[in-house]
Amino acid sequence: MKRRKVVIGLIIAAVIIVFIVVAAMNGGQSDQSSASKDGIYVKTGQVTEDNLSETISTKGSVVSRDSTTIYAEVSGTVDSIEVENGASVKKGDILVKLHSESLDKQIRDAKLQLEIAELNYQSSTNSNSSNSQVKSAKASYDTAKENLNDQKVLFEAGAISEKEYETAQQSYDSAYRAYIDAQHATSSSANAVKVSELDFERSKNAYDDLLESKEKTVIRATMDGTVTGIDVHELDMINAGTAVATVETASDLQVEAYIGEYDINKIKMGQDVLVTSDSIDDAEYQGKVSFIDSKAMVQSVGQSSERSILVKVDILDSTVFKPNFTADLEITVAQSAQATAVSYDALAYENDSYFVYTIKDGKAQKHNVTLGVEGDINVEIISSDIQVGDQVVIDPPTELEDGSNVNDLGGQ
Repeated sequence: MKRRKVVIGLIIAAVIIVFIVVAAMNGGQSDQSSASKDGIYVKTGQVTEDNLSETISTKGSVVSRDSTTIYAEVSGTVDSIEVENGASVKKGDILVKLHSESLDKQIRDAKLQLEIAELNYQSSTNSNSSNSQVKSAKASYDTAKENLNDQKVLFEAGAISEKEYETAQQSYDSAYRAYIDAQHATSSSANAVKVSELDFERSKNAYDDLLESKEKTVIRATMDGTVTGIDVHELDMINAGTAVATVETASDLQVEAYIGEYDINKIKMGQDVLVTSDSIDDAEYQGKVSFIDSKAMVQSVGQSSERSILVKVDILDSTVFKPNFTADLEITVAQSAQATAVSYDALAYENDSYFVYTIKDGKAQKHNVTLGVEGDINVEIISSDIQVGDQVVIDPPTELEDGSNVNDLGGQ
């Protein structure tokens, strides 16, 4: 009897447990049904009108827009350095002098040789005797030839004897030989004049070359600017082609920076650039993109590498920058005035497209959008059915769908 009561008690307890479980399940379904009916709770914001600008920030190195490296044109020993780093120079100012003692001796000897060659040339050209001899011999030859012709006519007519004709023939032969000898003498004299002329020209060239080499021992600035590098020391032995100094324009500056391959297509010639630097406190300068390289270069970044493109920015203002300073660049790559904008938190992404949810009459409405200018906080959205002042869902829940009932929690 006692066992029967225990069994009945267990059955009653089991029934109670089942009842409690069923009640709990029914209660959960009721709550879910209520939640579905009341809607999904969401945070919201507003579509605003904003003036947006998209920028790319990077660092670069300040360089002179115009710079030149000056090289030695002759070999020699550095005698003196006439300027210091940082000195302002004008085109033609002396930078470095080389020893020239050996050249000075060569110039002295070459000058003497030139004077001798000049005297010989003048002597040869002042002689007119050869020309006079040729003229005299030519006149005698012409006379003898004319006389021989006359005597031949007379001889053939029987007016003169054979001996008289032979005498005329001998006179002609003698005049002809004298004329030919005079011509040969004149030709030799002309050759001698030509030789003396060439010797004088050679001596002058040698002398001029030495003077030019002497001038090149004085190394000068080839442009106005600031000396930013002296690459030699006194008593250094240097060869022709050795870099001696660098001169740059200190007031006409630009910034060289490298832009990654994923951003370079946003960079265009003439874009505005804000130029700053930690080294010059709060100063800000305006710049313009003035050069975009046509090829990329590979740069090592830690264990990996990336491709980037050289970009140059002209600094438009007078600055306190110096070459090799570091500059911060903020390149404005896009701008949009009175843009229809939302915060980035309102964007959702699916199937390769962006969309936002607006709320109307307690329901979510899905809108595909195109992104425009991307600002620091807000982004421009382009859609014909979204207006400034519309409510948009912030951080859309994953269960939210087009047409879902929503409860607006505001901008919590």
